[in-house]
Amino acid sequence: MVLNVCKSVQNLLLFIMIISGLISCSSSNDSLEKELIGKYNGQVISASFNPEVKSMAQSTRVKFEFNADNTAVYETSAMGQNRRAEGKFRVQNDSLYIYDLGVVPDGYFKLTKLDNGQWKLNGIGNFLLTPVDNQ
Repeated sequence: MVLNVCKSVQNLLLFIMIISGLISCSSSNDSLEKELIGKYNGQVISASFNPEVKSMAQSTRVKFEFNADNTAVYETSAMGQNRRAEGKFRVQNDSLYIYDLGVVPDGYFKLTKLDNGQWKLNGIGNFLLTPVDNQ
């Protein structure tokens, strides 16, 4: 009987730990999502030593907008071409997913919070995001 009580207590503690972990992951995701809400100008980060690639990266204009309803807007202007795509986003742990954009591919990025409201996105492209109101 004592063994059964110990197993029950162990199961209960395990259940509480799992629920606590799920709640903390959910709240940290919610926190990052709330901090990310806003409009950003993006700078393309290129590690290329090719001068043409560096020049193109520097001349590309990128804007991101993340809204409280989990919608996202992505705008880019490069080489005389302008694109605007509206879709959705979500944050999971340290990852940002932007999807349902239609004219541009879905994106997955490692999300790193920097100082002064800036964010670094590493993934399908690498970007430094600066809040529009900080420029």
